[in-house]
Amino acid sequence: MKRSFLAGIISIVGILLPFTLYAHTPAGAMPDFSSGLFHPLSGVDHLFAAIAVGMLAARLPGIRALVLMAVFLSGLLLAYLAVAIGLPWLSFEVGITVSLIVMGAMMATGLPRRRMVLLPLVGLFSLFHGWAHAVELGAMFAPAAGMAVSTTVIVGAGYLLGHAFKANAYRYAGMLVGGAGVGLALF
Repeated sequence: MKRSFLAGIISIVGILLPFTLYAHTPAGAMPDFSSGLFHPLSGVDHLFAAIAVGMLAARLPGIRALVLMAVFLSGLLLAYLAVAIGLPWLSFEVGITVSLIVMGAMMATGLPRRRMVLLPLVGLFSLFHGWAHAVELGAMFAPAAGMAVSTTVIVGAGYLLGHAFKANAYRYAGMLVGGAGVGLALF
């Protein structure tokens, strides 16, 4: 199978994923630690973003990888805190969509020449994702703790995948993430 055909199929699958993309807590459910723990796993938007951060970090040398992952996790919690104190935010879903497209494109085409551009981008993207988590789960400590634990594990899994994947598989994973972002934008 030609690589360009496979790349096209992977991108199309990503685009068609929006039917399961957004993570949401069922109506009337009281958010607790377990709902926070499973929330990032319940929607491909959050799951793909956390895996992409880990995979991007895997391509960075030494301590930079840890810093990138820590920035993402810190941004999630900072946004969660901002919601808890009542700060307004508009259209975090647009930010989530853009984050998937940009991180997927970086994975599919290779890291930017200036790798430190990742830090502010991932930091910004984490705010959108953290804000969405807080709005959907309620800005309470227990679900925030569950979300932090789960997201740490997912980012770590992405880091391991990033080391395990060969160059082509890494690029295809990026196409899937970016395609999911395009799917969010379209649907």
